[in-house]
Amino acid sequence: MDAEHILGRLTHHIQNNLPINLIYVPQMKLMDRHGMMRHAQSLVGAMEDTAGITMAAGSSAGSTNSRKFSAERTIQKIIKRKLSYAIMSHRWLQWGEVTYEEMLAYGRESEGRHDNEGEDGRSSRTSLLPSPGYWKLKKLCEMATKYGCDWAWADTCCINKLSSAELDESIRSMYRWYSNAEICIVHLASTNALEDMEKDAWFTRGWTLQELLASSRIKFVNKDWEPLLPEESNDKSDTEFLEAISRITEIPIFDLRRFTASTDRIREKMAWAAKRKTTRVEDVAYSLIGIFNVTLVVAYGEGDRAFYRL
Repeated sequence: MDAEHILGRLTHHIQNNLPINLIYVPQMKLMDRHGMMRHAQSLVGAMEDTAGITMAAGSSAGSTNSRKFSAERTIQKIIKRKLSYAIMSHRWLQWGEVTYEEMLAYGRESEGRHDNEGEDGRSSRTSLLPSPGYWKLKKLCEMATKYGCDWAWADTCCINKLSSAELDESIRSMYRWYSNAEICIVHLASTNALEDMEKDAWFTRGWTLQELLASSRIKFVNKDWEPLLPEESNDKSDTEFLEAISRITEIPIFDLRRFTASTDRIREKMAWAAKRKTTRVEDVAYSLIGIFNVTLVVAYGEGDRAFYRL
């Protein structure tokens, strides 16, 4: 299995399975898919060697096709592991969230370029450090590292909202991105412990519904980023915890544990979303696209018409 084949697999994975932008955790630097590709190219040599070893190990048993299939599976597993990412589900702060533009400036400075300096000589990176949003991202990156991920994603700073094309793709791909994540970190900003979890506003927001359902592996943390279930690596494995979530959301446990996006049970799924709120009227519809596994052109400004189109 040659380097060109492996490079093709990397390209396919990055272009089709990963978000448009991800934070590279070791440097806390935002990278687009081109940046991810440049980073991933450094892994090709090692993967080529691994594939060769797999092929050689199977040379005494099985056909050439079976050895190639085994090597292919090995490469796919390595790619998925090396490019695994943690994704955040949270409520936005009233102020202080780090923006896409600030993350780009942060990355430029980390490369030693200071073209983003202001008149006082301070860069945007300096202004990031004390912000509440910066510390939220730091905590997300720490959690990503804990789960073996070199990459992380947050909706506050990983979407270029000035690009209508990128915003459209992001909204229509959001469910899939949460589904593809290695771990979803749910930050309950008003929760101290399990006992007061049900009062957290996270359970009232429109977008968090699909984030809860799409993620196969999830970790709930309180306002101080302490796990609500320290002993669990995946909170969806804890039946008692899912029972508590089910009571709050009125979603059956089997859906919470392993949800399948489809257009069946429409009335029931609409009921799950009925009590939830979104800042933009259109997001009432857009936040349900993934849950119903349908496509919808994003057109902010259309108001209630988005829901009727859905």
